[in-house]
Amino acid sequence: MKVSFNGFNDKALTFMCEEEITKGYPVNIKSNCTVAKADTADAFVGICLESDNENAVVQVSGYVKMNYSDSAPALGKNYLVCAADGTVQENSTGTPVTVLAVNDTDTTVEFLF
Repeated sequence: MKVSFNGFNDKALTFMCEEEITKGYPVNIKSNCTVAKADTADAFVGICLESDNENAVVQVSGYVKMNYSDSAPALGKNYLVCAADGTVQENSTGTPVTVLAVNDTDTTVEFLF
């Protein structure tokens, strides 16, 4: 049997946004009911699933696989922040996550938040 975490506790919300946000980019709430790209070194509230110039669908919990920057995050309980290029990196002030897997070859991290 192959391991799969897809769909676990996935929750998505639709927010307003003032500009299109790249799919897969970490986001934060910037004003009432409005999200924007997370700034470098910020904890994030979710990951953008899709967006246009007015609305963004944001995953706010569940399983995520995305690229990391700098050093590989440690497995298990951890904290991640947004990096300058929309990837994530380990930082003790970040969003609490459970890191399930790290692939050093393609610089991806799989986590639950």
